[in-house]
Amino acid sequence: MHIVCSKENLQKGLNAVSKAVASRAILPILSNILFEATADGKLKLSATDLEIGVETFVEIKELISAGKITLPSRVLQDIVPKLGNNDIDLKTNDTDTETLLKSGKSKYTLKSLSHHDFPPLPQIDLQSSVQLNREMFANGIKKTIFAASTDTTKNVLNGVKLHLNENNLEMAATDGYRLAVKRMHSESKAEQGFSVIIPSRALNELLRLLSSAKDEAIAVSQLANQLVFSIDDKILSTRLIDGQYPDYNRIIPKNLDKTLNLDRIEFLSAVDRASAVSLTDKVNLVKMEIKNNEIILSSNNPEAAQSSELLEVDYSGDQFDINFNARFLMDGIKNFESEKIHFELGGSLSPGILKSEEDDSYFCMIMPVRS
Repeated sequence: MHIVCSKENLQKGLNAVSKAVASRAILPILSNILFEATADGKLKLSATDLEIGVETFVEIKELISAGKITLPSRVLQDIVPKLGNNDIDLKTNDTDTETLLKSGKSKYTLKSLSHHDFPPLPQIDLQSSVQLNREMFANGIKKTIFAASTDTTKNVLNGVKLHLNENNLEMAATDGYRLAVKRMHSESKAEQGFSVIIPSRALNELLRLLSSAKDEAIAVSQLANQLVFSIDDKILSTRLIDGQYPDYNRIIPKNLDKTLNLDRIEFLSAVDRASAVSLTDKVNLVKMEIKNNEIILSSNNPEAAQSSELLEVDYSGDQFDINFNARFLMDGIKNFESEKIHFELGGSLSPGILKSEEDDSYFCMIMPVRS
């Protein structure tokens, strides 16, 4: 393989795939990035840790000879940003054991590994893929992923449940203490829908790629136990989480008879201030005393301080107290855009459900904390 490309283009390509490189690779090849220069003048970069894979195409200035080789990711990430703005010349020797990188007056000899040992990545089937609006899908990820569990012993909860049926798309995540659900409508009809659990890590990486994408649509295709996404000139593939996701619809209460109509920013700020004294507490508990036309938010750290925050509210129902994990509560509030939100409650031991005043396609349920 022998190519010439600009530093800017190569840097963009490396940035796109670098997060998929294995940080602690069992196989040496997984620490490398696959370079594939084809006869039609394209350069494809690929990386995988066997859980997720990312591919991207890099525009090159000159194709001198086609070929494939893998190069160490960490070394490239250290070298390329430090080079000047000269073009980069990459040439592999006849035995595929070394690659010469030249740029201006700089020369580096990189140890290469044969592409034959690089694991193949699944390719998207555009004929059977579903086209989803990029902004809509990114919004669905953001509004649910925060509620997924980070406890690695809770395997099926370490991701987001995605259910696609015809034009209806639903995303949900829970860690057992909170639940976030976003329902969306897709213009592209899925003839054969699917219901899968996507690892949070893969979705975070997908969000990063979507943030700089230009295409309005993203293509999604399921291939056995993998899900493949295609956007712009990039492809992300991920292994799916195997297991039975909880039937979260069964635990959503239907009889919450107490509704607080709140100014979102005001409520968020009040919870933030009230919980400031309990930041060292694992539960990060905030108590809500709800009575006629007011909420008293309080927190108590016996070794440091106590707090109390009064919030006026339009409420005339029964008086009761309820405790929440303040961080969970704030995470939920932050995922709404509307000025006003509804907080539906059923009493001291019932979950609370946050909803938008303007949009019923999204809600966040939070379990109370027993005092």
